[in-house]
Amino acid sequence: MAVAGGPQSGKSTLLRTLVTALALTHTPREVQFYCLDFGGGTLASLDGLPHMSGVAARVDTERVGRTIAEVTTLLARRERFFLEHGIDSMATYRKRRAAGEFPDEPHGDVFLVIDGWATVRQDFDRHIPTFNALAARGLNYGVHLIVTTARWVELSSSVRDQTGTRLELRMGDPMDSQIDSRKAATVPRSAGRGLTSDKLHYLSALPRVDGVEDADDLADGVAGLVAAIGENWTGPTAPRVRMLPSTLPVEELPEPEGENGLRIAIGLDENELAPVWHDFAENPHLIVVGDTESGKTNLLKLVARGITQRYTPAEARIMTVDYRRELVESVPEAYRLGHAVSLDMLRDLVDGAARAVRQRVPGGGHRSVAHAVVRLVAGAAAVHPGRRLRHGGRRADDAAVRPAPRPSGAGARGGVAPGGGAVLGGSRARVERVAAAAVAGGEHAGAADVVSAQ
Repeated sequence: MAVAGGPQSGKSTLLRTLVTALALTHTPREVQFYCLDFGGGTLASLDGLPHMSGVAARVDTERVGRTIAEVTTLLARRERFFLEHGIDSMATYRKRRAAGEFPDEPHGDVFLVIDGWATVRQDFDRHIPTFNALAARGLNYGVHLIVTTARWVELSSSVRDQTGTRLELRMGDPMDSQIDSRKAATVPRSAGRGLTSDKLHYLSALPRVDGVEDADDLADGVAGLVAAIGENWTGPTAPRVRMLPSTLPVEELPEPEGENGLRIAIGLDENELAPVWHDFAENPHLIVVGDTESGKTNLLKLVARGITQRYTPAEARIMTVDYRRELVESVPEAYRLGHAVSLDMLRDLVDGAARAVRQRVPGGGHRSVAHAVVRLVAGAAAVHPGRRLRHGGRRADDAAVRPAPRPSGAGARGGVAPGGGAVLGGSRARVERVAAAAVAGGEHAGAADVVSAQ
């Protein structure tokens, strides 16, 4: 559905009338609303409805993104759900759900309400392809799109073509009317007046049930209506929009896993709020990029914790390059192989590590090293527009995590990943002694993995 009208024509009021009308005639289990309030904040007055999953304002970009992601995820999940349960249409789903089937499905017909398409084009244009997809695929699965716009031509062609119901209020310029420009010029310049598809004048209703026919105190009328609906509903309410937590305790993440390697949960995905895993068996290297205080060092500590939980000191050692000395307490003594806090120390460690790795290269004339050597580097250059996530213990909205490309000609892939901690004391001689002591007749050579942060 689309509502078009000029400034102060009553678009936001008409949206509130539509939403409250549906709320009065359907339960929160039958309909749910996700609102993007780009039209001045009027939809925020509906947030108290038991049918409301959330209202996101233009300035709250994180909540806007989460609202869109929730609806997109719901549509993808419903497509799979219909296929798995042999549901051929939304009418069948409503019927079977009303009969008691699918008690664990909290969503019925879902409405994504966007008040202010011009703001979408100006500030959130990256989401327009998502709205196009929702308009094209959503209706078959009970996901509806309701938008307001000042001019019909502002809507993307996909949204405009898929809009089955169009309500036209007084247009700012009668020539923008898709019904009749001459008739549009006769629409009175008062809020709520518009033109039907039959070229007849109409007046939209006010979202209030207190018997008052005045819009001057409409805010009080809407508040009373929302309160009355809430007071008379005692059942479960619509699921709220889930947000990334401000902090994520590491205890809430899954434990490290992996049979032939190491998989570490490093945070939560923004779209589905599911754990984000890095598999060092598939991608031996990991580069962390982020601004100051974005959580880079914290992520290195998280990786170190995963290594020490998953492996014994006989299976994994950690070498640390830490100019800022922030990783000193992150690695237990038994796992420490080397710790560089200056360029000279770094040269010694790299030289020793290179000699140890050469022993693992096939054809090198040496037996393979049975345990993996891991380097933790606080300082590397890489840029990548990765997906936003929040990792354990600190917010990382601007951090981007990606697996670094594997160098050509690299040796056998190791089964252990890099860590995030500190290693005290470490010279070239010590690295060589520890590496030499670890040489054993293992069948697999463990390549030295690298975790770095910049």
